[in-house]
Amino acid sequence: MLLVIIAAAGYIFLFSSSDQPENIVTPKQSALSDDTAKSNEIPEQEKAKIEADAKKAKERAEQAAAAKAQKTPADNKQVQQKQQAVPDKNNLNLYMFCNDRCWVEVTVDGEKVFEGTLVSNQEKNFSADKKIIVKYGNIKAMQIAVNGKPAPAEKVDGVVIKEYKK
Repeated sequence: MLLVIIAAAGYIFLFSSSDQPENIVTPKQSALSDDTAKSNEIPEQEKAKIEADAKKAKERAEQAAAAKAQKTPADNKQVQQKQQAVPDKNNLNLYMFCNDRCWVEVTVDGEKVFEGTLVSNQEKNFSADKKIIVKYGNIKAMQIAVNGKPAPAEKVDGVVIKEYKK
């Protein structure tokens, strides 16, 4: 019996330590690895599409960052310089600069002259003989000057109605 065990152990040793390289692949393993490689392989057209999509996404992210940077409050020196330009010294002059979106309705001397939404970095000037009434939808987004003098910044939410008189 001992002889059979020794013979079996020798047989196992002989075939496990043969002269064949360790990385030999059987035909069945080869067929499986070909299928796996094919399933993991991405066609060149798809690679190009993925790269193009990634490039577009990067461009959109850069555009969004640039748009967000534009929504920051304007440079105060620039706004003050524009506020100094008073169109007519004999009239009531209103200058509005928008830092974000704001709906406004402007009535000059009893006549509605403007109604709409101002967007970031948009400005409007109005001139009146007696008074200007403005309804602001988001007054916190506005920088306002009356006759070239900056008005105090408002911190109120909701619709605000302001009346400016000569």
